[in-house]
Amino acid sequence: MADEKVGTIKPLKEYRTILISGGINDALAREVVVNLLELNANSKDEITLIVNSEGGSVESAFMITDVMEIIQSPIRTIGLGAVMSAGLIIFMTGTKGKRCITLNTQFLSHRFWAGTVGDHEDLVSYSSYVDRTHDNIVRHYIKHTGLSKDLILKDLLNESNMWLSPRQAMKYKLADKFLRTKI
Repeated sequence: MADEKVGTIKPLKEYRTILISGGINDALAREVVVNLLELNANSKDEITLIVNSEGGSVESAFMITDVMEIIQSPIRTIGLGAVMSAGLIIFMTGTKGKRCITLNTQFLSHRFWAGTVGDHEDLVSYSSYVDRTHDNIVRHYIKHTGLSKDLILKDLLNESNMWLSPRQAMKYKLADKFLRTKI
């Protein structure tokens, strides 16, 4: 089972680098968290997290971001290819001033998507969960961009997908700078 995931996330320990590529799920989040904790335990030097993700589970994304925010090592994030949805939540959590992108990085931000299951009682309970999760996402955007709640809800977390170019991502303070040096 573990062999199937080889290549999905690859710790490049000698470079203190972790690659996230693909969908965000619980298995990937566990691997990222273990690697973040191990690298932080070995040294408080900067960790680089490369993100290329079409998104996935917001709960798994928050598992990763919670650890990013509690460890002492600064986290440089590098967005490559597509940084979408749950992948964007992870990317923007990098240390301010260290969230780097290339000229070809594309971003997708959208409102939290939730399916529905069960009877009326289940739906009432699920509705409360969806509201809390949406509020957590909004707070996360506010914390990591410094933008107002109104602007975030109007432009970044509205009913339609918001595709952003690299320059737009910097305008909305999702990213800080273009990667100009060799990594």
